Amino acid sequence: MVRGLLSAVSHTILRPVADPGPGEQARAQAARTSPVFLTLAGLLFLGIVTLPCALGYALHPAGTVFLGFVEDWPDTLNYFSFVEQARHGHALAALSAGPSPGKTYLFSSLCYLMGLLCRLTGLEPPEAHLLTRLVFAALLVPALWWFLRDALEDGPAARFALLSILFGSGFGFLVPPGSEVLHPTDLWHVGTIAIYACASLAHLAASWWTLVLAYLCLGRAFERDSLRWAVAGGAALAANGSLHPYHFVSACAVAALAAGVEGPSRRSFALAAGFLGTGGLAFGVQLYLVVSQPLMREVAAQSMNLSPPPWDYLLGFGLAGVLGLAALVDWRYFRDVIEAGELPEGPAAAHDEH
Repeated sequence: MVRGLLSAVSHTILRPVADPGPGEQARAQAARTSPVFLTLAGLLFLGIVTLPCALGYALHPAGTVFLGFVEDWPDTLNYFSFVEQARHGHALAALSAGPSPGKTYLFSSLCYLMGLLCRLTGLEPPEAHLLTRLVFAALLVPALWWFLRDALEDGPAARFALLSILFGSGFGFLVPPGSEVLHPTDLWHVGTIAIYACASLAHLAASWWTLVLAYLCLGRAFERDSLRWAVAGGAALAANGSLHPYHFVSACAVAALAAGVEGPSRRSFALAAGFLGTGGLAFGVQLYLVVSQPLMREVAAQSMNLSPPPWDYLLGFGLAGVLGLAALVDWRYFRDVIEAGELPEGPAAAHDEH
């Protein structure tokens, strides 16, 4: 379904711009050009997310320390403290705040890995954070490309999708400052936009990468009827759960939707269960750490935030949100494309022939 839906959107919008020719020829051309395209896109992406920190390190005044380009200093300093504890061999990070300092613990696989990096190389936490952020930013580009190539067989459409996700933003810049009605997510949550996430915090870049891998594997599991791919996707989801456990909730919805689209059956249920069963392990550990510690229960209670209105998400996701909405609005047309695997007869098909 996902492949058909994205193909329908891409044919409707992109085919009038660039007709790659017959399908097989287009796929062969895309296969030949994708390494060069992917390399150039990846280098440009890394250059943009590296430039602010490179200038900061080069231009900071003598006697000062440049800690990086980050969006949320309180959270970032906490991460640095977790990395410092991991540097000294502590897998569980003790919180220094609260009524019982040192008695409340958290676990972050990424902070632990950065602590090991500091211990092995002698780097300080801010430097390890910068290096880790760039590594995951680099890994995100090919992972996102594989995901899009699985969903979009049309080479130009996949390349356009990759560029729009890597370099695009939401429509928050169009909203008047101080608006009391519109609050697009890209203005207050950098994690929703790839280039913002990879330019600020390592755990956001790592979260993007692990989630893309998880859904890439889930899509292949249903396409190839493979429990191995489902478990592999669950492993990526578990890695994400050790950073951002709340993503497991949305992953449950995605897996349920995928199983429902495939049709209710024991096999589709087994694939979804394999994905969520593996991915839920990390969520279970994180949930236990929260509910078993009084301070963490208080933190969780204070962190309950209502989801913003749908239009804030639509504006925050920018072009991707618009294309997703278009796909849902014209569902009857796309249903024919999904079922037939090709463009139906109609105005869009006639336009495509010209």
